[in-house]
Amino acid sequence: MANENLNTQQTVQTAAQTAPAQTPTYAADIRNTAEGSANSAINGYVQSFAQSMGAGVDHTAQINQMYDSQLQGNLAQLEASNQINQNALNQQGVDLQKAYMQNANATAASHEIEKRNLNTQLAGNGMNVGTGSQAALSMSNAYQNAMGALNAAKMDAEAKLKQQIANLEIQYQADVTSAIMNNDYQRAAEIFADMKNREQQMTQWYQMAVSDADRRATLGDFSGYAGIYGQAMANQAQSEWQRQRDYEDQQRAQEQALYEQQMADNERKRLLQDAENRAQYGDFGAYAQLYGQDAANLAQAVWARQYPDIAYDQGYISPEEYKNITGKYPAGYNAGSNTGWNDSWYKKSLDMRDRASANANGVTMSTQDALGIGHTTTNPDDVVYNPTTGRWAVNGG
Repeated sequence: MANENLNTQQTVQTAAQTAPAQTPTYAADIRNTAEGSANSAINGYVQSFAQSMGAGVDHTAQINQMYDSQLQGNLAQLEASNQINQNALNQQGVDLQKAYMQNANATAASHEIEKRNLNTQLAGNGMNVGTGSQAALSMSNAYQNAMGALNAAKMDAEAKLKQQIANLEIQYQADVTSAIMNNDYQRAAEIFADMKNREQQMTQWYQMAVSDADRRATLGDFSGYAGIYGQAMANQAQSEWQRQRDYEDQQRAQEQALYEQQMADNERKRLLQDAENRAQYGDFGAYAQLYGQDAANLAQAVWARQYPDIAYDQGYISPEEYKNITGKYPAGYNAGSNTGWNDSWYKKSLDMRDRASANANGVTMSTQDALGIGHTTTNPDDVVYNPTTGRWAVNGG
């Protein structure tokens, strides 16, 4: 049992000495580079952080104190038990000596009584000296044999008692040795377990510290990296982070510019389509937004020449302009008087233009805007200028 405990203890000690250090696997290349040069900084930073939180504490002193007390108690118990057994064996020796003396005295007293009785008998019977001597010798031999048997029994009992005492001492020493070995084994196993627990705690705290440093680094805070890997490595990581951030900002700016350009192109296509649709009916306001007022006026003049009847009916050209295009006045127009002209929608729209412009403190309404609004109203009080859009519109429209 002692050899088994000793072998187990040696196994535990060997394992404690040869157990490889557990190091976490790093996810980022920056940590792979830092691992070899920053172990001392890692241990110091994480250990101080972990111990401040109650982790990674060495309990060897407390464990030794506990097992020292346990060993002293076990040894005291063995000593007390051994002393009790010793006292019992010592008492057996005393009892053996008393029994021997009692038996020896009884044997001697019995021999003296028999000898007196023999002498009395011989004297009364008148036996000769030879016969008496022979009888006395026989009685003496019997006494000596009895005493020899007593002494032999005593010696045998004493030998067995001595053997018990010796065995008791051997057993006591074996129990003491076993108690010490068991205590040492349990102590070593406890210290080894505490060491492994500290290693596990430190590994967990290290991983937590690295995760926290990674999280903070994504926000631009590299103080955790500085504590774990050193300031130089933290500066390098921060530079890489800033480079990546600048690249992403540039990508986002390019994507935003492309999106805005696409939106602008789509809006221009929409406006162009709207301008073409409106131009079919003589409204070139959208063309003015796209290409300017002069280009819109030119396009409207071309359209009026192509469709003079529609242009006149819509009020975009006057009767004289109609005549210049077609060579004649429009049907129903009395060229000999101004009544037709003065009552025409075209003339009323131009009058509304002049009066609305005067009401707008010098902001002049274009003829195109006047003719467009004239389809809805020719009352200048119903027309307002919108400085935000730079356009004229019917009030509330």
